[in-house]
Amino acid sequence: MTALLSAPLKDLEQRIVGAFADIEAWLREAFIQNPPVFYSSVDLRNNGQKIVSVDTNVFPGGFNNLPLASYPLAAEALRRQVGRLERCDSVLLIPENHTRNLAYLDNVVVLKHLFESAGINVQLGRLDGETLTLVSQSGASVSMLPVEREGGLLRCGNVTPCVVVLNNDLSAGLPPMLRDLSVPIMPPLKMGWITRRKSAHFHQYRRAAEELAALLNADAWLLSADFSVCHKVDFQRREGMECLAVSVEETLRQISEKYRQHGVTDEPFVVLKADAGTYGMGIMSVRHADEVFNLNRRQRNKMSVGKEGAVVRDVLIQEGVNTLDDVGSAPAEPVVYMVGDSVVGGFYRANKTRGRDENLNSRGMSFSPLPFQATCAPSTSTADDAGKRLYVYGVIARLAGLAAARELEAANLT
Repeated sequence: MTALLSAPLKDLEQRIVGAFADIEAWLREAFIQNPPVFYSSVDLRNNGQKIVSVDTNVFPGGFNNLPLASYPLAAEALRRQVGRLERCDSVLLIPENHTRNLAYLDNVVVLKHLFESAGINVQLGRLDGETLTLVSQSGASVSMLPVEREGGLLRCGNVTPCVVVLNNDLSAGLPPMLRDLSVPIMPPLKMGWITRRKSAHFHQYRRAAEELAALLNADAWLLSADFSVCHKVDFQRREGMECLAVSVEETLRQISEKYRQHGVTDEPFVVLKADAGTYGMGIMSVRHADEVFNLNRRQRNKMSVGKEGAVVRDVLIQEGVNTLDDVGSAPAEPVVYMVGDSVVGGFYRANKTRGRDENLNSRGMSFSPLPFQATCAPSTSTADDAGKRLYVYGVIARLAGLAAARELEAANLT
């Protein structure tokens, strides 16, 4: 595995490592003021000039891709999160509905194991009234029981949980059974894609990046990606294309100006993403505004529909960030997992079938573990470049975690 750093990025890394005590104090205070979401995963990109978060999932799958050495750290963090609820020792875990994804089922198996390792009783439940026993990709048995509602409480099997933990991002809508419960739901329903928007998250992320940049006396552009958003887009009817073209052109202009300031010779590009949704759906790279008007039918179909068949109407236009990270000969990107405000593990997502400017979260991807279990502080050894880089990855991930916490706070005020 290689993770390349140019001279500017080495300087940024040195600033972050050198200021780690101030950074840790700032993050600690920030998370006191803005309690973190229950758990999250953060996709990072390193293009040799900057290291940024390009996506934050607050209903993370993929726990099965974490290294085994991360499990004790993750279990302890889950114990702390659930321990904030008085006398809570039982959890109802509600997974996604797409039971054909056998790799996702392995994620459920590992997540259940982590809760149990934390001494927490956990039951897997379904909201459609079905009892299912499935076999995951690794051959593990996954049993899910129907959830029943009794007043403001839920019951699943012999468990009456004191907290409901969602590993379902609500792309298909808000199930009536989860409305107005008397037990907490984590992450809260407002963080589901029924209401959440990536543009709101990256607004908070940019704000947090500016605060960290001020602490480092650095350009916030090195920590964040520019973005804009267009509403009322219909790819099939070619409506809203003018907004997209103008936003693409303006974002490319902003990127070009920053490239000139920082001596970057790469060709700027942007990534169009559904403003609500995940699983690598509804994503494409664009280098010229004219491309928006020239989308073929296949491209329009791809951009029109997200997960669970959700129709795309709001589109995020995000600065494209090439990846210079490699696993073998494949382009790769770090993915960092958090429980609360703690980094608990991560991996490189690699994809030999994709280019460095493309979405790697697609068919053909593979995973290589990252050893995050010892990165609460950077190594004092001047030779430990890998440990320092992991610390930097962890800082950027926690920056995204802080943005998600502030995003939730803002949603609760509306």
